[in-house]
Amino acid sequence: SLISGMFQDRLNDAAISLHRVLNGASVRFGIFGGYAISVLGGFRESKDIDCIASTSKQQIIDLLDGHDGFEAVPQGRQDYVAFLWSDKPDHSNSVLVEVFCEKFAG
Repeated sequence: SLISGMFQDRLNDAAISLHRVLNGASVRFGIFGGYAISVLGGFRESKDIDCIASTSKQQIIDLLDGHDGFEAVPQGRQDYVAFLWSDKPDHSNSVLVEVFCEKFAG
């Protein structure tokens, strides 16, 4: 449908912004969950982007919060940060981007 197609575009834009920032900072990461399945051609409705990054929670907040359209959502978990992403000045049509922080070996 048109609505879900437009939302898919929003997810794509958020994923591109996420990739740009993390890649630019040499952070190893992967995107998984419904969004990844839909990008690979599967039929799975996705409402957010799930990412695992080889970094600390503080580093991911320092990299993303207040930059490139990302705004952290305060919560207590130490291995996880939620962000709302929007390229609109008023932060409308936000997309949820969930980042799980896990230091990988190597």
